[in-house]
Amino acid sequence: MEIEAKLQAPHHLALHQLPAALDAEGFYVTDPGLVYSTDHYLDTADLHLRAAGWALRLRDLGTRQLVTLKALRPVQDGIARREEFEEPAPEGIGTDWAFPCSTLGGRLKEMVGGVELRRLFVVEQTRNIYTAIGPENFHIEVSSDAITWQGEGVEDKAFQVELELKQGDEEKLRALYLRLKEALGWQGAPESKYERGLRVVGLIA
Repeated sequence: MEIEAKLQAPHHLALHQLPAALDAEGFYVTDPGLVYSTDHYLDTADLHLRAAGWALRLRDLGTRQLVTLKALRPVQDGIARREEFEEPAPEGIGTDWAFPCSTLGGRLKEMVGGVELRRLFVVEQTRNIYTAIGPENFHIEVSSDAITWQGEGVEDKAFQVELELKQGDEEKLRALYLRLKEALGWQGAPESKYERGLRVVGLIA
């Protein structure tokens, strides 16, 4: 179960304000690790997976690929709780997006049957990932992201921060999210990358 809160930064440089804001909240913040990823979001032509309540992502990290099936759940009071299945992607996945029957424990085949998958859009991310350790064993993984959504002839950009709960209470995460919003003057980002991508390419209003 992925439990996270997201904030929308007004511009790229604003992302650098977050470590100091966490430090002011009493967190020890580790040095960041830089990660580049290209995410391919996939579904059938009639968006069968979306209708069933799931998003399918193939993440390319350069040296490895991950395939993820993530439940579509609305954000509640700033917190997203989503069931997630993830594993290393099978070798040789090409642009036909043909996954073996065993992928994700057979869940993917069960959902789409023999229907072909297609790419809906691409998300390019440059992210700094670090851990913030707070009082009473409250741990969060922080991803500070510069994001670009790309579709056929369209593009959109944003700068966001994800606060993913690794250890501790969900209510503490919600309280931290609200305090950071106020301290930084940022907005919440309740829309998932998947939902925003669908909107960018015109598949939802």
